[in-house]
Amino acid sequence: MALDSRAWRDVTFAHQEVPRFIREVAAARSWTADQLQKALADEQTAWEAADAASYDVPFMDPRADLKVYWTRLAELAAGGPYRTWGESGVAYAQTVIGALETLDAEAAQAYRMTLIGSVAGGVAAAAGDVAAAGKATVEKVTDPKWIWGVAAIVGLIALIQFQSRR
Repeated sequence: MALDSRAWRDVTFAHQEVPRFIREVAAARSWTADQLQKALADEQTAWEAADAASYDVPFMDPRADLKVYWTRLAELAAGGPYRTWGESGVAYAQTVIGALETLDAEAAQAYRMTLIGSVAGGVAAAAGDVAAAGKATVEKVTDPKWIWGVAAIVGLIALIQFQSRR
């Protein structure tokens, strides 16, 4: 049961990947039909919010907003009944929240790597964003294995970005 990391960079892919992930988690954790439907409905709500916040990029198809998608899904996961579903519901909610935190850290890392960011003082701002995201992670998630997993993923993303720029 793994959520494909491409979902953190492509909202259209996320809208396909997250329901697949939800179904996989539901089957492996023996969620009831109502639990499965709740999680799928939350994903659809997040997609509709992202679609409503869509934007136009010249020479491209209109895109739903990726950050809106993950923010809305994280809000629903954190405020929903998942914590009452035992360990599997909490783990699912933590995965969703972790995806949003990874998206924010990745955006901060990308900004820091740009020339404009370093000239405009963005390096300090991006470092502050990364520090704030790290603090939020520690406050929201208490499982050390999960924290190290997110850190490894962010490190891997930074390494991939560094290698692609060489």
